[in-house]
Amino acid sequence: MDKSLTLVPFRTRLKEAMDDLNMKPVDVAHAAGISKSSMTYYMQGKMVAKGVNIVNLARALNVSEGWLMGLDVSKARVETKTELSEMSASRAALINLCMEASEEEVAMLYRLVAAARNVKV
Repeated sequence: MDKSLTLVPFRTRLKEAMDDLNMKPVDVAHAAGISKSSMTYYMQGKMVAKGVNIVNLARALNVSEGWLMGLDVSKARVETKTELSEMSASRAALINLCMEASEEEVAMLYRLVAAARNVKV
């Protein structure tokens, strides 16, 4: 697998973003509107945030969703006009599917989309 497509574990990025803002898990959970138990599972690496929780966590931590998910993309947050709840059903389903995919599946999907857009990987 291409090393440039290797994902950083979600919990690693979550902790880094929290450390950058000197935030505690309970503060992030409150700001993101998620339960403390979910936040504990995220921090322990027992669960990975999906869908709207990724969006809410990224907003609370002021980082990009892609970076928080472990992709090799800019950490800087850029607000988009379209939120997950406002996306087409197929786009939202694809995002949720990617959140459940293995690293290899994400890499394959990335290469497929990049090829369709004529982007060098």
